[in-house]
Amino acid sequence: MIVVNTHSQDACDVKSPPVPEKHPRPAEAPSPRVESALPPPPPYSPPAGPSRVPEPTPVRSEPIFQPHNPQTVNRFEVFSKHAPVSGTYLIDPALPSPTSGLSCRMCREQDRAWGESHHKSDVHASFTTRHGALTLDLALVAPPFAYGREPTRVDVHSQHGRILLDVHDAAPSRALDLLVETAYGKITVYLPPTFSGPLVIGTHHGNASLLPSLAARTRTLRATDSETLCVVSAPGQPPNALVDIKATDPGQDRALVRSKHGKILIGISGVDREPEAARGGGLFETLGRILESQGAAFGTYVAEGRRASWRGS
Repeated sequence: MIVVNTHSQDACDVKSPPVPEKHPRPAEAPSPRVESALPPPPPYSPPAGPSRVPEPTPVRSEPIFQPHNPQTVNRFEVFSKHAPVSGTYLIDPALPSPTSGLSCRMCREQDRAWGESHHKSDVHASFTTRHGALTLDLALVAPPFAYGREPTRVDVHSQHGRILLDVHDAAPSRALDLLVETAYGKITVYLPPTFSGPLVIGTHHGNASLLPSLAARTRTLRATDSETLCVVSAPGQPPNALVDIKATDPGQDRALVRSKHGKILIGISGVDREPEAARGGGLFETLGRILESQGAAFGTYVAEGRRASWRGS
């Protein structure tokens, strides 16, 4: 028996609802890009090399015989066999010093040079070498409200070295008592502008000259082959002004400059200048330079020998 399923036929005839067509969705606008709040990166630069550590500032040492800074001294002595001595020294006789009495030998020599046999006072500053040059810039200083004129004794001595001494200033309450001498070296001395008093120049085989500003204030009293006695008047006074060179007042300037074989040149500080022609030097100055250099070389040789012996021991 064949059974016909009518329900399936009807089911097949029933139409399903139409499927709506799929339309493409409109393209959405791209969402705005959130910008970063950080700043833009720096431009490209090549990698730097290894960083250099800054070099430390070199510390400048202070040599004993050639100080860089001005030194205020009193009863001060420097002695060197071969090393040159230079520097700026402010000499103050009122400065307390524990070395009082150590300059008796120099004081006796200075008294004998002036024909004095009695001891007057200590030397306030003494500079001595055997073969080294002396290049000194001096000033005589005093505390405020100082009265009178206290003698300030300065001794500069070298055996074979050259001497260049410039006393550029002197306080009104200070009187310069100066002794400068060499055996073979050349001497150049500039006296302070306020200098007033006797000036003795001694030379045996050399020659002595006064620069123009000093010569205009100087009168010669006595001259021999080995010594010349002059008197220097105060600034503004004529050369023939009356000056008592034998005055008992110790507050008077005086200077004694002498050399056996070297040339002597004296002027006023800040006014006179050494002429170019005089800087060449003569035979004795050349000999002094040779002895000075040989002495310095010998001193270096002795020092090296001592160091070698210390290392060996």
